[in-house]
Amino acid sequence: MTAVTASVLTPSAKQLRPFDVRRDLMAVANLIADCFAQSLDADGKRYVQQMRRAANNPSWLWWAALTKDDTNVPLWGFVWEEDGKIVGNLSLIPKYSLGERRYLIANVAVDSAYRRRGIARALTLAALQHLQQQHVHSVWLQVREDNLYAYSLYLSMNFQERTRRTLWHLPTKGAARKPPTDILVSPRLPSDWKKQKTWLLSAYPSEMIWCLPLDWKAIQPGLTGELYRLFTQNYPYHLSARRKDKLLGILTRQRGGSTFDYLWLAASPETESDALGALVPTIQQTPLSKQILSFDYPSGRATETLLGMGFQPQRSLIWMNYNLE
Repeated sequence: MTAVTASVLTPSAKQLRPFDVRRDLMAVANLIADCFAQSLDADGKRYVQQMRRAANNPSWLWWAALTKDDTNVPLWGFVWEEDGKIVGNLSLIPKYSLGERRYLIANVAVDSAYRRRGIARALTLAALQHLQQQHVHSVWLQVREDNLYAYSLYLSMNFQERTRRTLWHLPTKGAARKPPTDILVSPRLPSDWKKQKTWLLSAYPSEMIWCLPLDWKAIQPGLTGELYRLFTQNYPYHLSARRKDKLLGILTRQRGGSTFDYLWLAASPETESDALGALVPTIQQTPLSKQILSFDYPSGRATETLLGMGFQPQRSLIWMNYNLE
């Protein structure tokens, strides 16, 4: 492995230290809320609320200090403590995918009064050094497209940009756009699965799918998929679009959180706009209805079509990777 270089700062043990969920969780939740007050969406606000509830639950904190299981609340990472308070944080989120344990750097936050001093860089280097010692092969992070300072910082540390994603929301209530009359919309056929899988892997490649809630087991046809859906009670809804027997795309609606469902489009770049125009108005009216449909897609693709159908861009994220091998 290539050694991760040391930080430009030389922090004392009292400044940079491992995150301790039992004593740090509330302070970190408050730091995240303060640092990202202008950019936290509804999901982000719920995440902070979840952290605060956990921090006020002694039984959960006792369990969290012992567990190695994945959880939505951060259990690992590093903090920067100065002047008697936590002014910097970095969380390490473990994920299992394709038989490999991967890590996502998240919640990188520095108090506004302590910025431009290299704290974020020192926290990130500490995380990379720790993961290298644990023989982790690679680490990922996401940075908002409009956060040019953070993007430049990670580039300077040899993180490589891999892809850019935009998250769109569409309210389920309201007038739906009329679908084209020359396109036939029907339930997905078993024979559509081969193309659907190929197109999905193009839009949601395997190196990043581990961090998205696309449930591959639930969407595949056949006995294996049916048994999985029966066990989990997760029944995605699929629609296919065809023009003169040519398959244009497949749109899947998957159960999500309390206020939204996920949409997953399988289509080629050449047919995605036609497929969206035909499939969204129909799937928007299905009885699985939640308040919002959430759609993650490569940035810059089908933008005019999505805006014309009433989708609202929530954020665009740059996915970056650091290879520790």
